[in-house]
Amino acid sequence: MIKRVDFKGEDGRWFRVEVPLECPEEEYKFGIIIGPPDLDFALQERGWPEDLRIRLHNQLFSRKLFTYRDVARHPQDLEGALKSVLKMDMGKLQELYRQEEMGG
Repeated sequence: MIKRVDFKGEDGRWFRVEVPLECPEEEYKFGIIIGPPDLDFALQERGWPEDLRIRLHNQLFSRKLFTYRDVARHPQDLEGALKSVLKMDMGKLQELYRQEEMGG
């Protein structure tokens, strides 16, 4: 028997995995990943910094966008994940503007 569980990796990314029914929590990281897929390399190749890649990954996780079928059925959730990640950076950018105008 197997079960599906959620766990947080060492880098802060959340995953849903399948593990044996009696699997201890410390071994969840060895489970079969259900999602989200590992898009890290592709995003890194496109210049995304690590913090944005992790936040996008976790947004995909929280919206249960684990497969192509999920994103095809729920494109608004994919858009929402992207907007959420970029909105966080918008606040940081606004703060940089404020600091610059106040003299650094």
